[in-house]
Amino acid sequence: MKSDFKKRRKILMETIGNDSVLFIPSAQHHKRTRDVDYPYRQDSDFYYLTGFREADSLMMLIPGRKNGQFILFCKDKDPLKERWDGPIAGPIEAKKDFNVDDAFAIDKIDELLPNLIKGKKSIYVPYDNDEKFSLRLKKWVQSGDRLLKITAYPTAHTDTDITIEDYKTSTLWTGDLLFAERTPVVDGDIHGFINAIDSMSQVKFNLLIPGHGTP
Repeated sequence: MKSDFKKRRKILMETIGNDSVLFIPSAQHHKRTRDVDYPYRQDSDFYYLTGFREADSLMMLIPGRKNGQFILFCKDKDPLKERWDGPIAGPIEAKKDFNVDDAFAIDKIDELLPNLIKGKKSIYVPYDNDEKFSLRLKKWVQSGDRLLKITAYPTAHTDTDITIEDYKTSTLWTGDLLFAERTPVVDGDIHGFINAIDSMSQVKFNLLIPGHGTP
């Protein structure tokens, strides 16, 4: 089974190329009541590439990295937490049991991750409405190089709609998903168009540039 995960990572790294980096956060716990969580289920993409089931983790693929292409940030060993929540692999065991090239404590991610993405032309992350993760992503990028986030949408104005967000300047280019001082034309799907507008409304920006009309 370990070889299956390794093959999947290899195929993905060959696809994104050596000028890129990819990272995927684990799924989060969700509260059922004040002190009880719902049963935990790992993020499907995360598990598909790692086989790792623990929360509070982040995986990275850095094709061509000399010191190892598969990196995992995960929880440190903690006997007290393990008494209540079950075994924690920790970075050392993760390297041995999950074919991880480099593993670090999740507490070190803000210190180490900006240098790992520095100089990369493309950064691949899953589209996610998790505001906390998005804010951390912006912080990591601002500590390193400039990043443009390109988001593709299901059929909305057309079937090829994207937006571009510049984290450094907090500028959002909406393309024809937004018309200013004009009546929008929808060639795709009106429900998708409304959903795209709702999604863009969650973005915090200093400057918005529509496809038509004045910024």
